[in-house]
Amino acid sequence: MNSVRNTNSFDDKMHTSERSDSTDRERLLVDEEDAHWSGKKSVRSGPGRWLNIIFVVVIAVVSCLVGIFIGHNQGDSDKACTRRITQHSPVVSHVGLNYHKQQFNGSLLKENIFRQDASPEVDAAWESLGANYRSIRVPAEEAEKSGLAPDQVKINEKYGGGYPANVEGFHHLHCLNLLRQSLYYNYDYYHDLGKGAFTNNDYVVRRHVTHCLDIIRQQLMCTVDVGVLGQVWVHPDHPEPFVDFNTEHKCRNFEEIRDWAQRNQLPETVPNDFLQPPKIGDRVFNRGYERFRAQKLEKRTTGDLKEGFFLGRHLPLDDPDGQTRSSSETRVDRYYGAVLSLTIDLMTVIAEIVGLDSDALRRFCTKPIATLHLLHYPPQAPDASELERGIGAHSDFGAITILLQDSVGGSTGLGPDIE
Repeated sequence: MNSVRNTNSFDDKMHTSERSDSTDRERLLVDEEDAHWSGKKSVRSGPGRWLNIIFVVVIAVVSCLVGIFIGHNQGDSDKACTRRITQHSPVVSHVGLNYHKQQFNGSLLKENIFRQDASPEVDAAWESLGANYRSIRVPAEEAEKSGLAPDQVKINEKYGGGYPANVEGFHHLHCLNLLRQSLYYNYDYYHDLGKGAFTNNDYVVRRHVTHCLDIIRQQLMCTVDVGVLGQVWVHPDHPEPFVDFNTEHKCRNFEEIRDWAQRNQLPETVPNDFLQPPKIGDRVFNRGYERFRAQKLEKRTTGDLKEGFFLGRHLPLDDPDGQTRSSSETRVDRYYGAVLSLTIDLMTVIAEIVGLDSDALRRFCTKPIATLHLLHYPPQAPDASELERGIGAHSDFGAITILLQDSVGGSTGLGPDIE
């Protein structure tokens, strides 16, 4: 029993000793661990720690600077591109141009609203693009760098001055919209509607359409897209290559530009003196078609009920005395030439009558002042106002008026003694 107890006592001592040794070893390990981490702490608190911190900070700063530099360079590249290929305009200074990637929808069979047949909904969609936006005002200080000239139309100073002008991109959309309206399956709809460009007769509509066609041609050639169109396979059973029109493009910020142009349109109705009258030296073109009621020779009327086409000598803009001749002379050209020759003969006679050299007045016939007016006066409605005029009372300008009257009465010439 004692031996057992002694053995147990020995075992207890052994276990106690083992536990003590184990505890000592654990303490030693802990002490070593503490010493290890303490050693790390002591290293971190030394110069190495600060070097690490400085290194990390430098890397962070350099990374930020590189990011800023890349972003700044990208912005500078966009600005440089804009300056190089874009005419200055208020859009550049007030909105700015930036670029983004955009996937074109080149679907052949799936139509969006802009491709559908004529309808009020389709018209509204095109209107929402700005196809019929009114002019904006270009401040006088931006006019020259925007490509506007001092001899162009100006806004009266009492209404803020500046120049009325249209953003070209929206004119291009207007032209594209007119081409859509003139498609063979849309033409009758808009012709019968009689709005916009279709308030004019077919001759003028045709000229308007071909003007728009050629403007778009020139724009596409000027800004030719050098991207490439790949091909995809269609018809799995009998594979055929087909052009893939769904390409990615670098596009400008159209929405922002449209919003700005919409907000900055001139008022829909303006006072009669909103535009500054032309001065000597301003560009005035008196050629081509003149719409109904474009002239208002009597202020109390609603305008002259006539339309006309003005013809005259076609001169280079840089040579007012020169004359360019068309390769094909029309009957109207020959008629105008005959009337001009008659004018020169009459001026020669007048010069001789008043005792001047026979060529003294011929110099007045070298400038393209007078034009040949082909005028159309439609019949007036039976219930037309008493103020309805084919042409209001007026005084002719120039040296001589040659009035050829046919058998149908209409024009009445009054002498200086008749009120």
